[in-house]
Formats: sequence, structure tokens, C-alpha cells
Amino acid sequence: MGRKIKMVFAFVVANAIGLQFTGAIAAQDDLAQAFVEAENKFAYDIFEEIAKSTEENICFSPLGLTVTLAILAEGSKGETQQEIVRALKYDEKAPLLSAAEAALSFSEDNRSRSATWVNLNAIWLQSRYRWDPRFVKSVRESISCEFSTVDFRRASGVAVQLINSWANRRTAGRVGQIISPGSLDHQTRFVVVNAVFMDAKWEHGFDRNITGDRDFHVTSEQTVSTPMMTQTSTFPWMKQKTFSAVQLPYKNFSASMFVFLPHEIDGLQNLITTLSADELATSMRLLDEAPEPEPRPAGQQGFFQVPANEAEPQLGQTLVELQLPRFQILHQQDMKAPLQLLGVKSAFEMERADFKIRRRDDDELIYLSEIQQTASIEVDEEGTVAAAVTIGKGAGGFGFAPEKVTFNADRPFVYVIRADNGLILFMGCVHNPLQQTQ
Repeated sequence: MGRKIKMVFAFVVANAIGLQFTGAIAAQDDLAQAFVEAENKFAYDIFEEIAKSTEENICFSPLGLTVTLAILAEGSKGETQQEIVRALKYDEKAPLLSAAEAALSFSEDNRSRSATWVNLNAIWLQSRYRWDPRFVKSVRESISCEFSTVDFRRASGVAVQLINSWANRRTAGRVGQIISPGSLDHQTRFVVVNAVFMDAKWEHGFDRNITGDRDFHVTSEQTVSTPMMTQTSTFPWMKQKTFSAVQLPYKNFSASMFVFLPHEIDGLQNLITTLSADELATSMRLLDEAPEPEPRPAGQQGFFQVPANEAEPQLGQTLVELQLPRFQILHQQDMKAPLQLLGVKSAFEMERADFKIRRRDDDELIYLSEIQQTASIEVDEEGTVAAAVTIGKGAGGFGFAPEKVTFNADRPFVYVIRADNGLILFMGCVHNPLQQTQ
């Protein structure tokens, strides 16, 4: 029987959102679109599994987790690879990493002196082993990735410091420690790290002088007083049977935050369980395409709207009196259980895992011992700051929108940060804006 060996994977995402990028997203090709559609479905599946097990605030990065798993898929074969690919909802013939590269090209048009966008990867291998040249070649041809060796057996402390330093530098100090002392040892064979960093501003910022304490209904029986940001601007807005949604674009960056607000104070869990991945994607696409208000007839000022039926779905770019709480979230999540529920099983089993990242010079059995993600997000008047670290060891017809609506996020809601090409960068929910850590 082979020796029991564990792998360590660290995924880092530090995002400062309140973004400032320029340019438009390049035209989508079929490969990128296939990856985007798969990533959207995977994102919602993971989010739904996480949300089932907690009533805490949630923040995680589907993009970073997807890219990390795509690297693992490239470094595996047989049943292990098939399970990862199926969990990611990707069924195209083209390799996952090639599709990821095509989808990530959106960032090439989002470069400005006042903005930062980083999407980097690194892999550390136990120093006495040799890389599988086919794995190295396929990864390097697809995405940006650094390959290094380190002695986990004799210098695990040095390895911890080296990897943490790499993550810290790539995320502008947003993530200082992704691996704790003692977490790497003589059984560690390699570590995979993905780092994403964003820095952005709202297209329509909030005036801090207007922000004031207001009630937020955590539940129908619990209310807290929290700083509530307020502004009145034109936003894409929709109203459905069970929720309303608004799109908040970032300045000079091809991405937006979408806020999904249930009509009922205690309606968040029902919204999460009844809103499918396809419905979520369709809602965001409809907001992207929300019609502008029609001009009034000659002789009248302003804009003309057909009076809306309160009971029917409504959609449009309209004047929104928006109230959104400031919030900060630090969320730690073990991704092993959600991934196993989505069918990724053999990768975590010593006797079944089939990885090919290194050359097989002996009978060691390498498997994935854990995947964890730590994510943080901060939303204020200027924009959003978010960071995440993952460590893996081992709609029908719509009526017109009214001329002015109120969108008061004074109860638990879902948020999605999505690139204009459809990639979901961050996702989560706010149960209580005063709750910062889990």
C-alpha cells in the first residue's frame, strides 16, 4: 500500500472594490461563454450549500475557487478529473484552463493608473520531487502561474513564510497570512495558491454626510441600528414576485454589484432556495439590458412611463432612492463538504485520488486533504474592498418601471459582484451589517 500523503492548496483573493478600470469587455467567444455559464451555475450551487449551513454573513469568491479547481483538474486524470469537471458544470471538449483564460480576458481592457487588477497563481512542490512536464506545459500555456520548489519536510516554517509573503505582495497587503505555522509538515507535497486583487470605485458614489443610523431588520423580531448610505440616482432596477433587485456599476471597470432584496423581512432563505442559477443569471442579464425611460409627449417635461401594475414584474432604468448599509464581512469556509456534495469525492480519498502534478517515481498516494477559503469584503460610500483566501490541503414579460422607486436594503439580502462578461467575482449575503466576523 502506498504511503499517505496530503496536498495543500491555498487560494487567495484580495479585492478592493470601489474599482477604477477603463475600457469595454472584448467580444465574447464561444469558449469564454461556456466557461462563464458553467462558473455561474457552480457559483450558485456552492453558495446555496454554504447558505444552508449558516445564518451568518457570507462572502466568497466563485472565480478564485473555480480557477483553483481548474488547475487541479489539469493536474489530475481519470475519475478525479471527471468529478472536478462535472462539479464545475463544464462539459465542453476544450480544456478547462483554456476556457478560463478566454473568460478572464475581460481584465485586459480594465487597466488604468488608478485601478489594480491581479489574477495570479503559484504552485510549490516538495523539493526532492520533479514536476510532470505535461502538467507544467499545459498550465503555462493557459494562465499565469509560478512554479517553485521548497522543502516542506525540513523547512516547513520557511515554506509558510514564503507562501504567506507571496500572497501578501500579490494582494497589496490585504491578505497577510493564508497558512498558519504548523499547517505544513513532512506529509505536504505541494501547495497551490490563486490570488485575485481588485480596487474600484462606485460609478455613483454615496455622500458620507448623508449616511446616518437607521434600523436594519435582522429578523422580524430583531432590529439593529446601523449606518445606512443613501443616494438618489438612476439605476437599472427590477421588481419580481418575491424580490426586488438593483444594479450598482463600478466606475471605469466592467463590473457591477447586484443586490437582491426579498420583499419579506424573513424572506432571505426562501429567496436563496427558490432562485435558481439560471434565474439569477437571467435577472442580471435583464438588468444589464434594462430599458431607459421613454420621453414624454411634446410639450411635457421629463420622461413618460406607462403606469405600472404593482402586481406585475417591472424592469427599467429609473430614479432609485437607494438605501444600502455599510457592511464588512470576514467569512471562513471549509469548501470540502460543499464540494463533496457536488460530487468531488475521489480527490479527497487516499486510495482513489489520481493526481499528476509531479512525476510518479514511487508508490506514494497523493490526495487532497482540505480546501478552505477565507474571504472579506467591505462596502462603504466610495466602493468595495474585498479579499478571499482559499487553502486546500492536499423572466417572463415585464411592465415599465415607475419614474421613481425606493430600494431600502433594511433587511437581509444577497449581493453578487459580476463582471460584464458574466463572470461572478464575489458573492454572498448580509444577515446583519453589524456582524463583521464569523
